[in-house]
Amino acid sequence: MAGSLPNLCLSTIFEYLENDLKTLSSCIRVNRHWCLSSICELWRNPFDDFCDKDQHVKLINTYLSCLPENIKVNLGINHLSKTAFDYPYFLHILVSNSINLGVKKWITTYNSELSNLERKKFRLNIVQILIQHFLKYSVNIKEINLEYKQLVNIFNFPGSSLSLSKIKKLNCGCIAGKFGFTMTDILSSAIPITKDLCELEMRLSTRDHSSVVKLAELIKIQRNLKIISLILAENSENGFELLWESISFHKHTLVKIVLSSIKFDKKNPIPLQQFGSFQNLKELEIEYCSNFTFSIKEIDQQSSFKKLEKISMVRSSDIPEDFINLILLQSNKSMREIKLRDFECLEEVIKTCTTFCTNITSLTISINKEQFIILIGLIKACQDLRHIFLIDNKVFTFIDEFAYVPFFFDVQRSLLIPTYLNSNENLQKLGKVIPKSLNIFRFHFNWEFSSEALDEFLCNFVTSKLKYLDFETSKFFTDDHIKVILKHCGEGTLDRLDIYDQNEISDECLIEARKKIGRVDLANSKIMPEGKFAIVKEIVLSSLYDSEEADAYSDDEDDFIDEGESDESEMDFDEDDDDDSSEDDIFDIFEEFFSDEGYFSDDYEDYSDSSEEIMIMH
Repeated sequence: MAGSLPNLCLSTIFEYLENDLKTLSSCIRVNRHWCLSSICELWRNPFDDFCDKDQHVKLINTYLSCLPENIKVNLGINHLSKTAFDYPYFLHILVSNSINLGVKKWITTYNSELSNLERKKFRLNIVQILIQHFLKYSVNIKEINLEYKQLVNIFNFPGSSLSLSKIKKLNCGCIAGKFGFTMTDILSSAIPITKDLCELEMRLSTRDHSSVVKLAELIKIQRNLKIISLILAENSENGFELLWESISFHKHTLVKIVLSSIKFDKKNPIPLQQFGSFQNLKELEIEYCSNFTFSIKEIDQQSSFKKLEKISMVRSSDIPEDFINLILLQSNKSMREIKLRDFECLEEVIKTCTTFCTNITSLTISINKEQFIILIGLIKACQDLRHIFLIDNKVFTFIDEFAYVPFFFDVQRSLLIPTYLNSNENLQKLGKVIPKSLNIFRFHFNWEFSSEALDEFLCNFVTSKLKYLDFETSKFFTDDHIKVILKHCGEGTLDRLDIYDQNEISDECLIEARKKIGRVDLANSKIMPEGKFAIVKEIVLSSLYDSEEADAYSDDEDDFIDEGESDESEMDFDEDDDDDSSEDDIFDIFEEFFSDEGYFSDDYEDYSDSSEEIMIMH
């Protein structure tokens, strides 16, 4: 019966599985009907889903096989056989940087005898051909992702005005400097084409005022903007007011606003009460920002923040406590997710939340040890919690001191400042109020507790619902602690466990844990713990935008663009450049070092003769 479900039913089912590539891959094996339906989902966003080097090579190979025969002959790749499916047709998300990186990796396997100049020209040629092919045959493109170097301007390609006019999301953070297209170039070309964006995510430097002007224009002309996210490097005093004017134009449609890494003008700080005019706002995130002012008298308490479901305030410690309190009071029972990091005084906020926001399902909060008892009261009041992330305020305190964080800097050892406190009693008290609905528990305190206290703590969990345990900052873990976790969560229910191993955990114990738990990560076995990647990447991005570091960086890169010889959609190579050794810049390293592994099982069986090209991951 299930094998003959209508296409509409299958499409609905597969949409729910869009992030579960392993399950989607197994659907291919059911029958041909399921194969055809699941292919659409698997090939919506392959560049982001398949980020391993070998997968990139297979992916580019598959897309090149879809090209017309005359183009393949001109490229000298006519040996590539025609594919079983027209894969570009299924593409929904076009990620330019992933295409560029994928082609680069593919070329290294295709012909190692090419000179540096020949390889670069060949690479640009293939990138242009693939993008042109996608624009012509991918009729369902809904999202464009333009990050880092832009060697081509996608909005200037023939036919782009038609194929890109329906996109709903634009993610743009291109860096040009001495090479490639600038943010101003990209935005100027996008303005006549993209007027129906629902989501806009931008990262730019306000030092380049022309890009700020163009972005403000792009924001203002949108007809139904729902989500906007801005990361602004440098001081925003010369640009944010202009951007905010355009953002305010959409106060009736915006449901989510994200402001990150913005240093507002000290002489003219951002008035937080202005967020109250967005009456349909459901999510507000202010992270790594500074310089605010707030006047409660200008808040319309009849309508402001009434629909708000999520707040995230991270490393923006000068946000007045009164503002956070007001948000919690106004949103009341509609609030579902709270994230508050790096605030020194949260006692009143926690008390307000305990009284008014008892429907929250996710809580991320950093506190001092003195605030732990009132936090227990909050958790006791919120019995629908599914996600709890508790953090010591001493963690991450070093970041404000750095404008630029070198990639190979040992972030972990700098972040985890020892605070060895015996917290057996606190942990046991917390265990007594843990909600039965909890799926994720993360505890980033280096407070020492015994295995007996951990045992009593876990006794209160409904372990069949618990999917993720995180004690990655607990340096004192031993075999006894692991055995307690396995006792309560070792029956195949726990998907992931993060711990810190300071050579106190035996190999035998780790092997046993990995047999019974889906994934066991050791925090000190990685150059940078997984949870810190997004933070450091954001800092690195902010520091590189239009800065002296960026210029220095481009001197060592594949700075092969001759700006004097360019047309509207492509850039040419500089023949004087003969060194490609440092072409893997920091962004390549981020992608490769943190790429996910093993989406598909080793025992995957081919569904048909065409399954190898279908499942490029295998």
